[in-house]
Amino acid sequence: MTGKNIERTGQVSLTMVHDGALWEILLNAKRAAGEHAASKLAFFTATVKNVRVHKVDYAQVLTNITYRLNDPEAVVKRWDKQIEELRACA
Repeated sequence: MTGKNIERTGQVSLTMVHDGALWEILLNAKRAAGEHAASKLAFFTATVKNVRVHKVDYAQVLTNITYRLNDPEAVVKRWDKQIEELRACA
């Protein structure tokens, strides 16, 4: 979900695999007030609204979504820049 979508809806939905189950975490989010105004990244504060765990006795979830980057070099370069900005803001 992009920063603009988070601002528009005020929500973030996270999914993860943990302990053989699929977890869905719904957050209420709002843009953080100017803490990192010099950064190009959008920062948000969030609180947990709801957590759902999907788990059954007869099966385990092993992985979440698998994806392939269309242009790995460009994407990893962008991610590296974002990590640098996050570290600078920490």
